[in-house]
Amino acid sequence: MRKSFHRRPMGSGLGAALALCLGLLVAAPASATDKGFEIRGGILAHDAGLFSSPKENGVDLNAELLFPSPALLGFLGSPRPHIGGNLASDGISFGYAGLAWDWSLTRSWFVTASFGGAIHDADQLTEDDLRPGQRESSVRLLGCQALFHLALGLGYQLTEAVNVHLYADHISNATLCDKNEGLENAGIRLGYEF
Repeated sequence: MRKSFHRRPMGSGLGAALALCLGLLVAAPASATDKGFEIRGGILAHDAGLFSSPKENGVDLNAELLFPSPALLGFLGSPRPHIGGNLASDGISFGYAGLAWDWSLTRSWFVTASFGGAIHDADQLTEDDLRPGQRESSVRLLGCQALFHLALGLGYQLTEAVNVHLYADHISNATLCDKNEGLENAGIRLGYEF
């Protein structure tokens, strides 16, 4: 019998990710040349189908907080710890945390990339949940609750503190669980550094 699609609360996993980011901040001070705190957010097409056919519809509201890079991350190119989330209007929502890098291409253009983990609010659906004869689910079969989160963006610095960028993210389990359909979202975000 097919299991129904239910959302799960993200509670403790998201709290643990926040504690990890805050712990990295306290571990060592940022250098004077590092970027400060930044808020980024925007609207994304949910399940944009960048690597697969879309199954879910709607839009995501994305919000992200980036912290100054602590000195202990200098050997990795001084990435900034970040925490964020995608709230889906119809489909799978998730929270994420990890490390983010920005690279300047010119005085105004930059590339941003991040890597970390995510926790989503959908059931841990696999092919075992499909009805006999049903070949495909109408929702993403993500396989497990904890996933990897990857993101990439191309940005433009509007002012010293404000930027805008095209952004795409991907969550999947890297085939560590029974099913790995993954989920991609893409859209536009604004950033404000303070």
